[in-house]
Amino acid sequence: MVEAFRAEGLKVGFYHSLIDWHHPEFPIDGLHSMRDNEEFKAANKNRDVRKLRRVSAQPGRGAIDELRQDRLPFL
Repeated sequence: MVEAFRAEGLKVGFYHSLIDWHHPEFPIDGLHSMRDNEEFKAANKNRDVRKLRRVSAQPGRGAIDELRQDRLPFL
C-alpha cells in the first residue's frame, strides 16, 4: 500500500499511540468513547490509571508479558 501511495506522489506517514483506549484500567474521562454511558461508568468506577501507567512505562517485552499474563492469553 505504501508503494502504491508513493507511486501516486503521496507522502506516507505512520502514527502510533502508547495510549491504550481499550485497556481495562484506562480512565473514563472526557475523551473516553463511553463517557456518556452511566451504566458503563458505574461498572468501571474502580479503574486505576496507575496500573495502566505501569504497563505503558515498561519497554517492549515487559509490557507484553504483563498483558499476556492478565488479559491476552493468546500472545
